[in-house]
Amino acid sequence: PVSGVAALAFRDGDIAGCLDGGSVVTSSDSVSSPSSPRDILKIGGQGSNASSNISGHIKSIQYYPRRLTDDQLVELTS
Repeated sequence: PVSGVAALAFRDGDIAGCLDGGSVVTSSDSVSSPSSPRDILKIGGQGSNASSNISGHIKSIQYYPRRLTDDQLVELTS
């Protein structure tokens, strides 16, 4: 089983993720391309592929309506 605290932050051309207070991993990919709909939030799996869904539970979700800083991502997951 996988457990831990993860944080993901994004705005167009600026994506970052952090797990358990570790190093922040970043990407400059676009999040506004037509192949990535912005009106769908998928949690616990990838689209219609049931074999990639999690087989556990999510304890908590927090949403922030802005791109948090990398330092904030580390602090949230520590």
